[in-house]
Amino acid sequence: MGRSPGRAGRRPNGAGAPRQLASGRWQARYRDDQGRLISAPRTFDTKLDATSWLQAHAAGELPAEPERFTVAQYGEEFLGTRPLKPRTRLEYRRVFDTKIVPTLGEVGLHRLSPASVRAWYATLDPATRPGARTPTACSARSATPRLRTT
Repeated sequence: MGRSPGRAGRRPNGAGAPRQLASGRWQARYRDDQGRLISAPRTFDTKLDATSWLQAHAAGELPAEPERFTVAQYGEEFLGTRPLKPRTRLEYRRVFDTKIVPTLGEVGLHRLSPASVRAWYATLDPATRPGARTPTACSARSATPRLRTT
């Protein structure tokens, strides 16, 4: 009996293939023992680099996984390596230091989930949390009843 039509082109567990992303970079992906699709921890400049990573992974030749980042470590690296305008960098730093690090700083990125971020965000004061809109002169004018001059 042959393979089912849905599995005709699948590779065995552990084997993988590179794919090109919209950015032009290459992503190496493989299947684990449960058949889940796992992506390499980073993307690659060329298809050859991604293929080489997959071959090294399949042969067990990759170095041990580096220590997992915490939210604080990732944030520091993010702020230190991104080309941001000075004012944007200052605002990101303020929000990071006052809102994120005190509660999420020691959490490992691998333990962070959308649900945990939503729960954290819900604990913030709606008037001062990141993304809160402050009243502008325009909205203040529209909220104020106009005086009639008759």
